Amino acid sequence: MDKIILKNIDEEILHEKTDSGLDIYMLQNKKVKSFYITLNVKYGSTYTSFKEKKAKNFINVPNGIAHFLEHMKFYQPNGKSAHEYFNKLGSSINAATSYRYTYYEVYSTTEFKKNLEYLLEYVYTPYFKNKDIKTEKGIIKEEIKMGLDSPSSTLFMTSNELLYEKDNMKYSIAGSINDINKINSKMLQDVFDHFYKPDNMFLVITGNFNPELAVAITNQKMKNLKFSTKKDVETKKIKEPANVSLNEKYLKMDVTVTKLKLSYKIPYKNFTKLKLSNTSLVVYLNVILKNNFGVTSSLYQKLNEEKLLSSGIFYSSVVRKEKDYVILSLETETKYPDDIKKKILDKLNNLEIDEKTLLRCKKILISDAVLRTDSIQVMNNAIQTDIIMFNKIIQDDYQTAKNLNFKTLNQVMNCLDFSKQVYVQIDPIKIQD
Repeated sequence: MDKIILKNIDEEILHEKTDSGLDIYMLQNKKVKSFYITLNVKYGSTYTSFKEKKAKNFINVPNGIAHFLEHMKFYQPNGKSAHEYFNKLGSSINAATSYRYTYYEVYSTTEFKKNLEYLLEYVYTPYFKNKDIKTEKGIIKEEIKMGLDSPSSTLFMTSNELLYEKDNMKYSIAGSINDINKINSKMLQDVFDHFYKPDNMFLVITGNFNPELAVAITNQKMKNLKFSTKKDVETKKIKEPANVSLNEKYLKMDVTVTKLKLSYKIPYKNFTKLKLSNTSLVVYLNVILKNNFGVTSSLYQKLNEEKLLSSGIFYSSVVRKEKDYVILSLETETKYPDDIKKKILDKLNNLEIDEKTLLRCKKILISDAVLRTDSIQVMNNAIQTDIIMFNKIIQDDYQTAKNLNFKTLNQVMNCLDFSKQVYVQIDPIKIQD
């Protein structure tokens, strides 16, 4: 069993590869009574065109099929839902699909063996009957309609639609109603056979459990399961252009105050000369955004005192897995969108941070790197993200925070390019007298 040391924080992640090819990552926490298990598939909503390398043609499936398959996995050959089994054990289960991957989770305090065995069994058992597909289509169509009625979801999705020209991240993870109508059992089986294989999946276990027992249970269970023989699966590569598809969009919805979001598509190559890891780059970007737009920033304090904001200014930074673009976003709620937009743009053109502030941020980040190990959910999710984004565990978050320096921070700020901007505004529907 390999040991992956999380440097400077006295923790280690155990790693084992089963005979079937499934990787297991385990982090013990004997201070808690519970355990948290996720079975993860390196398949998300953006992968809609794929094939075995030896195959001549790509298989094309509708948007939303990754999410649809996630829902279908809970149907089982015995006519019961996987939920029923776990409910009897007193366990909590769920699943989720993102742009990059899908995960199935179970959280409990007892019956570790039964929980782990059945998680593997139900996820690796393909069962796609037309009557169940029809039922699920109705459920997911309602989910899609609810998303279309949600201002927050609309703000997020509209921003993505404008940011991306070709990348499938411009589409909803759930797909459209038209997409759902196209899905059939053959498509579901094709996706399952190509991606739901041990060598394209990994298991993450955190909490109070016995690692040796976990590996033994997994190895034994995997021997009794059948897997697809598809090999060397590849997805069609899409090169995303530098431009945005549209610069701005204004919508009206049932909101009490205006929602707005500014997003930026910055070429990754701008930062390559700094020779930073992706994790270091994201940390620097978040420090910059926090100190210029966070609740302790002078801009936020001023806007709040003048009662111009109805919420905080929420920010995010993402380095895309393809290493082509960095995406920065800022969003808020206000009754004075024109004024707020102008003030945000002014601040973006005059970003600032001093060494004293950076030192305070370092102390917080170093503390977070240590304290987050107390949460079995946070650590499980961190391991998932590392494997999906980097195909390895990032071991030096503590050192990354400790190495933050003022010179590099200013270099990162100088690399920022806000020329490719997307603006989305959702205004209240005016009620006619």
